[in-house]
Amino acid sequence: MILGPSFRRRRNAGLLPAFERFDGLFFRVARKYLSSVRDVDVVVMVDDLTLVDGDSPLAYREPVGSEWGKQRFSEEVLEKARIVNEKFF
Repeated sequence: MILGPSFRRRRNAGLLPAFERFDGLFFRVARKYLSSVRDVDVVVMVDDLTLVDGDSPLAYREPVGSEWGKQRFSEEVLEKARIVNEKFF
């Protein structure tokens, strides 16, 4: 399962797994239902559009902007994310 980043985040100090750090609607629903299933890998897209394992430790980072629909990324950022994500898969 691939989940995109969320503006809602847990502000806990220290590191949390990526799947626990983000706390938007899709993450809450996924955590509710994935707790009772097996053999589902969770991948999370972080703010720079790169993918990480759901277990990857993330520190709290304030979201940029007011909503994801208004985010703009340069061609350079998109190309970097594409390369990193191809290696990830």
